[in-house]
Order: sequence, then C-alpha cells, then structure tokens
Amino acid sequence: QPERASIFKWIGTPQMPPPWSLLDAGIALLALLLTMTIVATSIAVGVTGGASTTSPQQSAFILGWAIASLITTAFVLIRWRRNNEMWQALRIVRPQMALPLIFLLGIATTLTVDVIAGLLNGTFLPVAALYGLGDASNEWMLAAIFLVIAQPLAESLVFFGVIQARLRASIGPWAGYLATVLLFTLFHALVFATQLPEGASLWYGVIYPALIGLFLGALRIRSGSTVAVIVAYAAMGLTAIFTGLAIVG
Repeated sequence: QPERASIFKWIGTPQMPPPWSLLDAGIALLALLLTMTIVATSIAVGVTGGASTTSPQQSAFILGWAIASLITTAFVLIRWRRNNEMWQALRIVRPQMALPLIFLLGIATTLTVDVIAGLLNGTFLPVAALYGLGDASNEWMLAAIFLVIAQPLAESLVFFGVIQARLRASIGPWAGYLATVLLFTLFHALVFATQLPEGASLWYGVIYPALIGLFLGALRIRSGSTVAVIVAYAAMGLTAIFTGLAIVG
C-alpha cells in the first residue's frame, strides 16, 4: 500500500517545464510516425522487389522498422544535442536505480503483461511486431536488433524523453502522463497491430502496448532518466524474442 501510494505521488509531482515546445514534441512524434509508416513500408516493398500483388514478408517490415527507428533516433539526438539545455533536460544520464534491477523489472513487466493479454485473449501470441514472422534464424536475429536496440532507442526518446516531459508540464502531471500513454498506444495500434488477427487486435494491439506504456512512463518519472526507460524497454524486447520463439516453436 505505501509503495502504491508513493507511485501515485511520483506521477502527480509537477513537471519542471523542459526547454522545448509542444511543437518540438509534435515534430519528434511526426518524424517517428512518418519514418515508421512511409519509410519503413517503402523499404519493405523494396526488399520484396516492389511487386504490388505480393504483400511484403513480416521480416521485410521489421527491417524497415529497424532502419526507420534508427533514423528517428539520430534525428532526435542531433536536434536535441545542438542545445545544451535541451540535451540536459532529455536526461540521457545513468539512473540512480541499478541498471540490472531496471533490466529485471522490464523482464518481469513483460511476462506479466504477456500473461494478462494471453489469458484475456484466450490464446498466447507473440507481440504484434513479431506476428507472422517465420522460424528462420536470420529473421529472428533481425527481430532482435529491432526489439532490443532500435525500437527502445527511438520510442523511449520520443515518447518518454521528449513528449511526456512536455505534456506533463503543459497539461498537468497526471494528464500528461496518461496522454503520453495514449499516444504510445495509438502509435503501436497504427503501426504494428494491423497484422494481428481480428480477435487479438484489442488485447495485443491496444491493451498490451497501453500496459507497457503505463510502466515505461512511470519508470521515466520515478527514475528521472531516459536511459532507464531504454534499458527496461530493451529487456522487454529481449523477453518478447524468447517468448515469441517459444510460441512459434
């Protein structure tokens, strides 16, 4: 009970306004959205030879998402690095919490969310980004690069480094926190959930990322470090790879 109360207290603590505007935050989100849709899809189509009658394989989309995520990461880091105040407020610093503990928290959270989504859905599935992936080892290596490196970097920076701080300062700590989770969820539903079977779209396309977003947003507030979010998200990606392999068999 005290721990729960302290979590609510952390989230409700007023946010110091970061030295970037809502427009800056919107540009970062737009960059992520455009690269993860237009650029990633173009790469996926190009890899499969551009045949309009053939839908790209899931591995081609994962390649596109990985490249798009790294492009967005570079964009945010370069743009925010040009201004020392913006860079400091991005909180690319080592958290006070031990990194191994944060990594374990990421694993535990993923397993918990997996169980919740699987039980409510009636069957256990891989995370949305992995659904439809084959069993070839090179495809899963590519998926690991995306889920453990590229995705944690891009989404942690954009949503929990840039957007959450700005929204919490602009519309209030709780409203900003929940609005960030909503944007995170909508982004995942738009980009990744389209390949899910219809019956699983709610639990794995919406509820799953919403629960992940709630955890990552709270971790960013509690730790005061975007690095903590990246580490936890990387642990989540690694866990998703192993659970996905177990499900695929």
